[in-house]
Order: sequence, then structure tokens, then C-alpha cells
Amino acid sequence: MRLLTPLSPDLAISEIGGKAAGLRALGAAGFKIPDCRVITVKTARGIFRMSGKCLVPVPGRVAELQADAAALWPGSKLIARSSARLEDMPGSSASGIYGSFSARDAGALPDAVLSCLSSSSGARAKAYSRMCRTGIGARSDMAVLVHPYLEAEFGGVCVVYRERRAIIELSRLGPEGVTSGRDVMWRGFYDFNSNKWSGSADNPHIKKLMLLALNTALRAQRDVVRHKNIAVEFICGREGVTVLQARPLSAPNIGGGPVDMARIYLKISRLMKGLGLAGGDWSLCETSDPLAFNYLGLRRPLSDRIEHFCVVLRDGGINLSKRNGWIGIRGGHSGAQGDVFPPPGDLRCARLLSAAAKENLLFIFRRAVKNTGPVKYERFKVDGASFSMPFSCPKPGFSQAEGRFLRLRLDAESARLMLSRLSEEAENLRRIAPVLGRGAYEKRLGSAVKARLEIIVRERKTALSVFRSMAPAGGVAGLPFFPAEGFVSGPVVVDRDILKTRLKRFIYAAPDFEPSFVSYARRISAVVVSRGAMGSHAAALCAEFDIPLIVEARNLKQLATGDKVSINLRTGFVEKTGSSAAA
Repeated sequence: MRLLTPLSPDLAISEIGGKAAGLRALGAAGFKIPDCRVITVKTARGIFRMSGKCLVPVPGRVAELQADAAALWPGSKLIARSSARLEDMPGSSASGIYGSFSARDAGALPDAVLSCLSSSSGARAKAYSRMCRTGIGARSDMAVLVHPYLEAEFGGVCVVYRERRAIIELSRLGPEGVTSGRDVMWRGFYDFNSNKWSGSADNPHIKKLMLLALNTALRAQRDVVRHKNIAVEFICGREGVTVLQARPLSAPNIGGGPVDMARIYLKISRLMKGLGLAGGDWSLCETSDPLAFNYLGLRRPLSDRIEHFCVVLRDGGINLSKRNGWIGIRGGHSGAQGDVFPPPGDLRCARLLSAAAKENLLFIFRRAVKNTGPVKYERFKVDGASFSMPFSCPKPGFSQAEGRFLRLRLDAESARLMLSRLSEEAENLRRIAPVLGRGAYEKRLGSAVKARLEIIVRERKTALSVFRSMAPAGGVAGLPFFPAEGFVSGPVVVDRDILKTRLKRFIYAAPDFEPSFVSYARRISAVVVSRGAMGSHAAALCAEFDIPLIVEARNLKQLATGDKVSINLRTGFVEKTGSSAAA
């Protein structure tokens, strides 16, 4: 019986492991994969046996393995790769936990296989097994993939997350240059919402290879992996893309999922009724977030701060505000006319608005004027309840007073955050304009969108001037693995100090996040690394355990164990808020 078995369909996943099963499925779907063979779990037990705490070769079986490999790949350099039972599976990627080892020829293959099998009982595997409570670190669950060592112009990883964004990273060191975080030469991003490409690849050949890898990953996601979040390791060059691995990834639950805008509309509708406003007495202004949802179906993460909702009071609402003594505000920071608020003595309104504020629903009430325009009604359905929501066109404005107010209110970080939000809003507005209809409301809305885009240019100029004047030079900053709204704050533990820290919760900063430190995952609130890559094993592990990750952080040596910092999860900026203390 041959010890190196082809990836035939009749082999159970429990015998060949998750990685081998994934490559088998990719090959069957027509993808270009290496010329693989597998040493099954049962066969591996026959080649090596336990002697005390160590694996030792079984007499005669090692020679058979060498002969099999020499017959298949005479004189070729080979590689032995782990394929554990639950490796590359949803919820248990085991990314970077086990090892891959090269062999100069068939004669050296048994040593590489032995090293691969031994990694299943190493410190990384034991730590990962404890964190996942799966027991996947047992050697008895390990199969080994064997194939010739492939060389190509580039290797890399393509990561696709939540059908929103793809990240393609290339290295001349092969995929391991990316997965180890040691060497990322080019990085490209593709946004599926805007169909927009961005990245550092100015070379047309590099960009062509990246897009080819992206298309391969999307096809693997559609036809084989069938998971919203995947990572595909590959090599590529003039001959195309060869897939080495495709694994599902956990989604970093930093943003907490998308906001349910339809449910928010229902809450707003009920709130207006509680304030005494009938259906025709008010309308919701279609500002940035409602526009993005109503016309593009886009929803913010739960951790994002939703903008203030602007409620326009029509005739009945204006009369109610006058009867109940609502307080009018004129000439505010934006020069707005007709803004009103319930009086402090109206306890019922105060109670209702306070309850809404606790759910991050904040409101501006504005009296309609003669040129406010028509109202559009849209129907929504939530939990079987159907309701109608009135909308009105926004009236963009940006006065000198508002510009002065922004300069007083913004600091470096809030200016950076504002620049990011304005870029996102502008991109959404440009996509909305072509899909508007030709009715009176849509024409008015189209004019409002055009005016808002012009104002965004002025707001960006203001925010940019504040940021440039206040941003600290040479600060610690990097690239967020998956940008999200919000901040993570806490004490820092640097590099090997993690082995002796007594802190129950901390931010870990180091050149890289070693998989053997996964046992600390429940105590780590964020990871900041100076090296790293978005397709690295460390990134996959951080996503699996919901740990925010900042890669390629510059000036990391400015941080010391015990420093208190605040990390902006959207921009990757790390602000020191306190000096070093005992950790």
C-alpha cells in the first residue's frame, strides 16, 4: 500500500484533515492546485509511533515513505504541510498553529513529516486548543499534505471580508512572506460597495496579478468555501494563479454587525406619536445615513455613531410646538432658523427623548418653511409590522459661523475621523445621484445632493487644516486590519513582557503577534504590531477571537509596558494618554 495517497473523493475528512479536504474540493472545481498527496491520519500512526513523549519512526516504514516520494517526484524539493481534523474549518482556522516544513529531496521527507506531526503537540497547538476548547491539538488528528515545493514570481494572500472589502497582499518570499507578516511588498484594496480599487500597486503587471488573485478568491468563495469571510493563499506569475489553500475566516466582530435602519425608523415613528405628532405633522430629513440606506441599502456597524436625525415639523407639528411652548433657537452655530426643542418642564417629552438618546438616537427638530418642498412616503416592514415613513429633502448649508465652530470643536483625532466620514459620505452621494428618478421630489433631492457634495469640499478643507495643525509629529500609527468606528483604551504590554504581566486586560504591542501567545487572547483588548500583514496568521487569529488589530505600526518603540493609550479603530492612530506604570 502506498503511503502517499492521492486526494480521492472516497477519503473521509477525518482521515485527511481540513486543509487537504479543501484542496481536494478546489481541484474538483477546476482550480489549479499543486500535485498533492496526503499521509492520512491512520498512515501517519503507522510511520511514527509514540515513545514516551516523543515520536519515533517505525522500522521499515520510513524507507517506504522515501521510496514513494522518490518515485513520484524524483530529485524534487518537497514540502510537508499540516492538515489537522478541524483545520481550515469555520470557527477553527488554526491559522499558524501547526507547521509546514521543507525537505531538500525524498530522502529528507521523513524528517519534515515528523516535524509537522510534532507541531500538533507543541505550545501553539496546546494554547489554541485550550482557547477553543476543541481538543484539536491531539497528534492523532493530524494528517500531512506533501507536494513539490513551488516557486513563482510572487506569492500572496487574498482576504475577502463580509462581501464588503477585499485585501490582496503580495510578497517575493511566497505566501509565507505574508502569513508570517515578514515581507509585504504590495497591498491592494477593493471595495465592493463602491466598486473602487485602491492600493500601492502602480505597476500595471502587479495590479493585473492582484485582480487575477481577487477573481480567483471570489470564485473559490462562490463555488467551494461558501463562507462570507475567506482567505486564499496562492502563488502567481506569468502562468496564472495556483491556489495553495482556501480557508474560511471568522469575522472580526468589532463593529457589532450592521445597524437595522428599518427598525430605527419604526422607533422614530413611535417616538413622534408619543410626542403627540400625527402622521402628517412631521417628516424625517433624508440626511447622510437615511440616504445611504434608502437608496443604496448601506447600513453602518452598530458601533458607528449615527448622525443626528433631523425632524421637520409641518403645519400640525408647528402648531403643537407653539401650543406646548417649545423653545426656539435662532442664529446657532450653523445659522439655522426655526430649530425648536421641547421645554425642560415637559416631563413626558423629556422622558421619551432621554430613552431614545440611550439608544444613540438624537434629534434636531426644525420648523418647515415655505420652500421646504414635498414629502415622500416609503413603506417598511419590521417583524411583520408594516408602517409608512415620511421623508423630506435636506437643505445643505455651511456658514462661516459653522466653520469657526468646527475649528473650535475639532482636535487632531476628531478631525481625522471627520475626514474619513466625509470621504465615505461623498462616495455614497456620488452613487445615489444616478439612481434618482425624475419626479418633483427626486429632482429636488438631486439638487440637494449636488449642494451637499460642494459643502463636503469646504468641510474637508476645514477638517484637514485642523488635522495638519494639531496632529502630533512622529506618533504611533498603523493600518487597521478591519476599520471600525470607536476606540480601545487601556494599558500597554510590550513584546515579551506578556509572559510576566499580571494585568487582567491590556493592549499588546510588539513586532508581531506570535500564535503561541493565543492563550492570552481573552485578556488582550487590541494588538498593535510593527510588522504584520492583513493576510497573516496573526490577523486570522485576531479575527477569530474578536481582537482589533493594527498592523505596520510606525514608531512603536515610543510605547513602554504600562503606558496608557487610546487606539482609533478606524484610523489606526495610537494616542498615549498616560505615562508608564507597573504592569
